[in-house]
Amino acid sequence: MRRVSKFALAFFSCLSVLGTPAQAEVVREDTAESLLNRKTPVYVWQDTNQKPRAVAIAIHGLVMHGGVYNALANKLASEGMIVMAPDLRGFGRWQSKHSKDAQLDYDKSLQDIDELVKAASARYPDLPLYCIGESMGAGLAMHTAINNPQIVDGLVLSAPALKPRIYMGPLISETLKPQKQVKLEPYIRKWASEDPRIVEESLADPLVTKRLTAWQIMKSIHYMRPNLGYAKKLPSNIPFLVMQGDQDRILKSNAVVKLISNAKTKDQTVRWFNNRGHLLLETAFIPPDTINTVNNWLQTHIEEASQSQPTTIVSLNAESQLADIQANKTN
Repeated sequence: MRRVSKFALAFFSCLSVLGTPAQAEVVREDTAESLLNRKTPVYVWQDTNQKPRAVAIAIHGLVMHGGVYNALANKLASEGMIVMAPDLRGFGRWQSKHSKDAQLDYDKSLQDIDELVKAASARYPDLPLYCIGESMGAGLAMHTAINNPQIVDGLVLSAPALKPRIYMGPLISETLKPQKQVKLEPYIRKWASEDPRIVEESLADPLVTKRLTAWQIMKSIHYMRPNLGYAKKLPSNIPFLVMQGDQDRILKSNAVVKLISNAKTKDQTVRWFNNRGHLLLETAFIPPDTINTVNNWLQTHIEEASQSQPTTIVSLNAESQLADIQANKTN
């Protein structure tokens, strides 16, 4: 057997290192308020070692905050996406801001998201943009797509808040005292997930809301009611992925069938997850099949968008100029 010298081993080791691609380096920015030139809290994830291929706006659900998408966002960022996740008014970091603007307000939250979508499109005019939403966030994602049909290229809707399984008993007595604080920990334990790790994760997170007034809860339920109707208003060229667990204790999973029948687009993908509860994406404990479903769907549509989108030149300083990045993705 021919013996290899130490010099040769060292030489080939150097070649091996030089030939190794740079490792993904996902950076999370927690103070990305400059995106909106205002004090709206926004998280941003990006791999600084690669050229971005798309933008995703991740919208959280009731009691959550943008940071709960950390695991999903890290994966998507490592695949070339810039992920932005705002805190909705009254949730997350808004809770430490004792001002009128910081109070729970879904209409203002939707305005914040619309502004974020437009700012992201102005900053990255040649990148396709997708909205991801879980639970109540899915309804806001659909509404955002309706408001911005020239910008939003697709939707990922996880456990969309369509028909709540309302357990009104504990709340009926509270409606007579609408400003009384309701402790949410018992409901999180019972309904959030079939996975005890996800439940404990939510309970231990200081930014997950643990108290709402009875009035705020009823207001939230009322705000979800039009969500099925939003599906009818979605532009026919916007594709979407719907994900639903069959053990969802908060929402009626069969309402997804009505959603896909209401939507006009032909590019619909529905993925059912057996023995899964409500929280599918807003957790660090995302199973590989779940995270791969999202990533694979996005990567497929990003590739399609890159082949069909014309190059658009937009001034980065003129956020009022919006990129015309509407792509025909219908079959």
